[in-house]
Amino acid sequence: MKRLFTRLVACVAIISVAATMGITAFAQTEMDNMVFAGYDTTDPYSPNRIYNEVIKGKYTNKQVLVPVAPTWSAEGYEGVYPYAGYDRMYLDGKKQPITRYNNLFPQWETRRRDYMWEIKAPYVIWERQQTKVNNKTWTWDFGNDAFSIPDSAVKTRTSRTAYVVDISMKEYGFGRYDKSGDLLDVNEQRMYSDFSVNAINTWNNLVNNEFTVAKLSARNPETNKYVMSDEDIAKMIPVVYSKYITAKFNKTGKAGLTTKNVAQEYLLHMNDGWQWDYDSFEIRNDAKISWTAPSYEMAEPYNYYQYLIVNGVVLDGENGKDRVLRYTGGKATPKVTWKFAFFQNAKDANGNLVENVYEVVERKYVDGKEAVDANNNPIYRVPTGEYGNTYFKLNGNMIEYWVVDKAGNKTLLSKTENWTGNLGGLIDAYISGSVYCAPGVVAAQQYKDLP
Repeated sequence: MKRLFTRLVACVAIISVAATMGITAFAQTEMDNMVFAGYDTTDPYSPNRIYNEVIKGKYTNKQVLVPVAPTWSAEGYEGVYPYAGYDRMYLDGKKQPITRYNNLFPQWETRRRDYMWEIKAPYVIWERQQTKVNNKTWTWDFGNDAFSIPDSAVKTRTSRTAYVVDISMKEYGFGRYDKSGDLLDVNEQRMYSDFSVNAINTWNNLVNNEFTVAKLSARNPETNKYVMSDEDIAKMIPVVYSKYITAKFNKTGKAGLTTKNVAQEYLLHMNDGWQWDYDSFEIRNDAKISWTAPSYEMAEPYNYYQYLIVNGVVLDGENGKDRVLRYTGGKATPKVTWKFAFFQNAKDANGNLVENVYEVVERKYVDGKEAVDANNNPIYRVPTGEYGNTYFKLNGNMIEYWVVDKAGNKTLLSKTENWTGNLGGLIDAYISGSVYCAPGVVAAQQYKDLP
């Protein structure tokens, strides 16, 4: 960087000298007309003053670097362990954003205090060093890679264990979902695998083989009640629970009191070499089962259906969720209407298109809503005997071809531009008796083609 700058300045200086040869010289020093521009610290070990030459208020394309000796002044200590002392660079007495370590370290008071407890039984306590920064505030100390200080230098595992206040299990999710209904991500799937939580495969098997529409909709012929009850469904679904541990450093007081969620801690420290209790997760078959209010299909015969709700999560196929439903056995009686959608070419009995005959196509609406089939496709029909009639319409210089039905629904089929311009000398030639024929075209044909 410095060599590049030096090379650039030298080149510019040579050009400047060459351009001024022959000019009458006046008695001047090298630094006359040089204006200070700041400091060059591209090489912080060899800083320079930067000068630009200015004559009559204009830059002349000449620059000069003048070495300047830095001075250093002790400024303070870093805010992290080991709180190394540092000096600040000054150039010509001006403070610069450059510092250096000075091998000074403060003699502040240190101590060790209980810092955390392990999440694996028996919940051993760890101590960590603290430093009384500026002899005022106790601050936790951590390892520092810049000084090759490992964290183990300021952290120690004790022989003491935490006082456990409470251990409980709380729901993490069910099947392949967390308790909010979001799909488990890659790390969560790894967590289940590491703790042998076989909930994902179990769920997928249920959806593919047990929670089918047919099985969920099946009813007892004698009572007409569902063969598969909500209780039956709940007993099949794997609900995953994670361990929550509440503990503190000692029985009296609240020092170190915190509640740790094993699942959350694992996802944060899964690659840190921590140890975990194998029983940190468990599967229970206690899902809360309910169903959405009945909705009806848009296609005939308008069957009512319900989506399964597991622990408040609606399995309606939205946002990547499974679509799990059952038919109620009831049928709705909605108001059905059909509205014009478009025209299509009519076909004969052999399936061939009939030229210039256009059938009316209507779309189905159920209770005023656009109807779709089971695949979410629009539902159309071709009403028997409903056809459109075609006509031409002149629009400026365009001839348009339209089709319209008896209700006034119309569609532009095609359009073509009228011919305009000068026919040239053909008409004049014909009138004068002298007709020009294009090569290979006899006069009679040419006359016949005239308007």
